[in-house]
Amino acid sequence: MMKASPSQTVKKAKLTGQIVHTLLVTAMRSEIKSQLEQFSLQLLHEEFNFTAYGFFTLDFTLLHTMMGTTASYLFILIQFR
Repeated sequence: MMKASPSQTVKKAKLTGQIVHTLLVTAMRSEIKSQLEQFSLQLLHEEFNFTAYGFFTLDFTLLHTMMGTTASYLFILIQFR
């Protein structure tokens, strides 16, 4: 079983909007078309990301920031020795 990273999951979630739009164009029954339109609007206005209880986004920019901060502290500690 393959595990997906948060960034891959967000990309797939954004791809869902394109799939819904394709289904919306080909939908024949008005009930289904209405449901797809509502779902499409929800997807359009929803921001897809993983957060730590809404405080900050969990993505690769957080990882880069943490690595840069750790490296900076290590360089400072090494200079004081």
